[in-house]
Amino acid sequence: MSTNRTPLRLLLLALLLLPALPASRAGAQGITLFRDKRLRGPSMTFTEDEPDLARTRFGARTASSVAVSQGCTVELFDRPSYHGRSTIFRANDNDLSNTPVGEDTVASLRVSCERHGEHREHADRGHGDRDHRRERGVRLFRDRDLKGPSEFFDRDVPDLGRTTIGNNQASSLDVTPGCVAILYEKRDYRGRSAEFRERDNNLKNTAVGGDSASSLQVRCK
Repeated sequence: MSTNRTPLRLLLLALLLLPALPASRAGAQGITLFRDKRLRGPSMTFTEDEPDLARTRFGARTASSVAVSQGCTVELFDRPSYHGRSTIFRANDNDLSNTPVGEDTVASLRVSCERHGEHREHADRGHGDRDHRRERGVRLFRDRDLKGPSEFFDRDVPDLGRTTIGNNQASSLDVTPGCVAILYEKRDYRGRSAEFRERDNNLKNTAVGGDSASSLQVRCK
């Protein structure tokens, strides 16, 4: 009996390790972790938060790339229970080694996906255009690597001292696709400035500097 069961066990194991299609291609909402770069190798799709990847068949500290389906966002952490370094992804990334969280380090993750029909529900309730569109603009963070308290802006701000994030507080930022953010070291768009078209995990390495922004301009297509 044991001889006959061996091939079956091997077949089941091989099926488990087959690379899954990225969530965006498979039609299911969620995110897919891959053990190899460029969305290759054994993989696993997640539609809910996972505090400890070591408890899954994919395993902890084995991810080298990630596929994110449309309408989803995932935050990858290098320690269990959503601790340690982290990076937020809204699109596919073929090489995690170039991100703050790193390659072969992911130990937990948080997933957020828009529900199907969510936009239509908002429109039916008469909520106005802004409610049933995805956020478009820039989010400022007080800490590096998109951490700490944050605030979202979709219009110009001549004095960040009047906002929640505050004056001379921003250390990193995330810009949505199609938008441009310009940070200024002084109020009313004066002083040194830096233009951003994508996220920047450490403003200290830019012309405007870390903990130096006092005003902001936002332009979205």
